[in-house]
Amino acid sequence: MRGIKALKSALPYVANGAHSPMETVIQLALSLPPRLGGSGLPTPELNAKLEVTGELSLLLGGSRYISPDGLWPARRVGYEYDSHQEHDSNPLQVEKDRRRRDVMERLGYQMVVFDRESCRNERMRNLCFERLAKLLKRSFDWSGAAQQKRRDLWNKLMTVGLCW
Repeated sequence: MRGIKALKSALPYVANGAHSPMETVIQLALSLPPRLGGSGLPTPELNAKLEVTGELSLLLGGSRYISPDGLWPARRVGYEYDSHQEHDSNPLQVEKDRRRRDVMERLGYQMVVFDRESCRNERMRNLCFERLAKLLKRSFDWSGAAQQKRRDLWNKLMTVGLCW
């Protein structure tokens, strides 16, 4: 089978808990080592439940929990993927997303948002990766060679039948 060696080398970097194929793509692009085209960041917790107490739960419609797409709890850093289908096309969901980010900030987390445009636009995507790297106190390689490896990995991840 073609690609079995590459697949086996990526398995240690796959996190459990993704709620969509695109969440998996973003997580792998963040966590795979640079030699494989990733950003080399620590593997985030996916959709980890955080307790929300007191009046903050009012911002979430009474929910006592919030689960960001990706989270590094020790660093108080996280990210969300806002798909066009689920997030941009529904005005109520846009408001709900804004309140979720507000709650995350009030809990002391710095959040980065991936949306359809940042996933399609390589420069915007790399800016998201760079911001997460800085928040996690990691370096980010802007060299042409590193960008090419990230581009190649992204294209492979997007064409394996997982997304779009």
